[in-house]
Amino acid sequence: MYDYYLGGGHNLEVDRVAADKAIALMPDIVAVSRANRAFLQRAVRAILDLGVRQFLDLGSGIPTVGHVHEIAQAVDPASRVAYVDTDQVAVAHTRRLLEGVSGVSITRADLTDPPSVLFARGVAELLDFGEPIAVIATAVMHFVPDDRDPHGILNTYRDATVPGSMLVFSYGAYDATRPENMDGLKDLYQKSTSHPLQRRTDAQIAALLDGWHLLHPGLVHANMWRPDNPTLVPSRASMLAALASH
Repeated sequence: MYDYYLGGGHNLEVDRVAADKAIALMPDIVAVSRANRAFLQRAVRAILDLGVRQFLDLGSGIPTVGHVHEIAQAVDPASRVAYVDTDQVAVAHTRRLLEGVSGVSITRADLTDPPSVLFARGVAELLDFGEPIAVIATAVMHFVPDDRDPHGILNTYRDATVPGSMLVFSYGAYDATRPENMDGLKDLYQKSTSHPLQRRTDAQIAALLDGWHLLHPGLVHANMWRPDNPTLVPSRASMLAALASH
């Protein structure tokens, strides 16, 4: 569904049907998704500017439409990216897309089980945990329920990396001006995916980042995070985003 929102070509009919239903409920979900992808690209470039060349992308989906390895390796071909996703179809598609691409891996694992991620061959053998790593958790933590301890999960990844490591974070924000649309969207994801949306307040979303140091401008709407052209930025996008350091 996310690939479809981005205008990618790696999606199935069942994805497109569900995505069109989501768009009918929340027409700006396409703009929000693309604002999130643009934020990710800006954050990756900011991380590269800070000298970090390793990325662990949690819940990566299908790496298409300007994904992490394309952005990072365009700046430094030696950059390494370990993609992780639990969806079998997404992993299979990713494996085909990455065939012949060096410095990149795909692992099927559940981000809510950090040891299964951190000790997986595609992660442990590609990334050097003695050097800083950028952990990417964009548009995924809103699928993690409270009973899986999302804050503790992020802390586990933080503790597994050395000082100087980073976190790229985004989370779908609740739009209180359209409660019926938000309820409909939650119901749709509940029926259409194995990972239903978890609604949290802005304060609860911010609390997930306790223990990390937020870089300027902090936790803001994705399109407001260091925009390339501030004069063209609309007032908000319903996706909170931040870049944080260890």
